[in-house]
Amino acid sequence: QDEGSQLVASLLNARPGETIADYCAGTGGKTLAIAAQMQNKGRLYSMDVDGDRLERGRPRCAKAGVDNVQRQTVQADMTRKDKWCKRRNRTFDRVLVDAPCSG
Repeated sequence: QDEGSQLVASLLNARPGETIADYCAGTGGKTLAIAAQMQNKGRLYSMDVDGDRLERGRPRCAKAGVDNVQRQTVQADMTRKDKWCKRRNRTFDRVLVDAPCSG
């Protein structure tokens, strides 16, 4: 999982200071790789439909010294228009959607 995550995240080419969405983030392998690209500067939203999975990524970020990640559980059925996502329409510099998952 982590090697595939690293490769997918490298394609994003995130930069310090950007606002990035890691959609389908899971436990945070891609999120950690993106945070490294961003040099821990900017906003990185780690998003998934499974809040428990997102929370399992919290200790990984802490261990790596990453503090620019915000976690957000989103709706699985986007046809109902997730309100959190809708309020952030066009606010991200880059979005990574690794669905179903590269791992």
